[in-house]
Amino acid sequence: MGKRKTAREFVIFVCAGDSCRERKSKKLHKRLVECIAQRKLSGSVRCVRTECMGRCEDGPNIIACPGAIAVCGAKPKTADELLDSLLKSGVAPDPSEL
Repeated sequence: MGKRKTAREFVIFVCAGDSCRERKSKKLHKRLVECIAQRKLSGSVRCVRTECMGRCEDGPNIIACPGAIAVCGAKPKTADELLDSLLKSGVAPDPSEL
């Protein structure tokens, strides 16, 4: 028998560089992980911290894949809405509209 096909995994990378950490990227990561767990999406959605993404002045920054969707200036308090937008449309929301 062949390998069992599974849904493609969605990964959200949260910048953990110094500037983004000062702008609460650690809290953003924690909230996204909580939202993923609450929705029972842990098997198909992951959220991981990564090295500096080089957009320090715009942070905290995330990149969601597949699709390489970039979001600059994401806020922990809007993690639910951010996750909804990324999963439903695959389009980067404007953080100022969340």
